[in-house]
Amino acid sequence: MKLRSLIPALALFGLVGCGGGGVNTDFTRNLSDVITTQSYQDSLGFYYNVHAFFADRTGNSTFVMSSPDFDPFLIMEDENHNEIARDDNSGAGDDALINPRLTRDHIYYLIATTAISNRTGRYDILYHGDQVTYDGTRGLTAHPQNLNVKPVPEN
Repeated sequence: MKLRSLIPALALFGLVGCGGGGVNTDFTRNLSDVITTQSYQDSLGFYYNVHAFFADRTGNSTFVMSSPDFDPFLIMEDENHNEIARDDNSGAGDDALINPRLTRDHIYYLIATTAISNRTGRYDILYHGDQVTYDGTRGLTAHPQNLNVKPVPEN
């Protein structure tokens, strides 16, 4: 099934914005999920979830991950699973924040994980940018399960 054919169905569930007129520069959505022991787990013991986004047009987006249960860590990959952004604590407190530039008609994978291995819990991802459409179904089938997401120390 093509991604574009999923967009009308997702709109019914309130997961994507509807077009119609000018560009909304304050377009913000919230995605809530839970990392559990049933989530993906890499060889280093980091549990993670993958969320897919489709870029409707080229532009900058902001993704902020927060959690009351763990120190969040966020990674974004392009459709070929090349890492384009990662962050641990650039947001408020322990929040992870990335500002990738996305290219029209491309799929991006947002990897929600923890800064410390073997942690689980609730999290929210706030994303801002009128050019992205959330498609939560793609990432779970398209992403490899053997990803080492261990945070890399900053120099």
